Amino acid sequence: MATASTGEWQAVVLPPFDDVARQNLEELLDADACLTLRFGASAIEVQVERYDRVDRLRLAAIPGL
Repeated sequence: MATASTGEWQAVVLPPFDDVARQNLEELLDADACLTLRFGASAIEVQVERYDRVDRLRLAAIPGL
């Protein structure tokens, strides 16, 4: 679900991660919650936080990056 006015999204990882991938994502988010999402030739920097479970995430665009 996207909220265009605030630059925030709630995302669900599909298909669900296996245990190894889930652990890798948890370690990645613990190390640094700022990620670059790439869509073809464009990219956006986002702040990621867990939303309910590790396979549900809240993404917020980082302005000016």
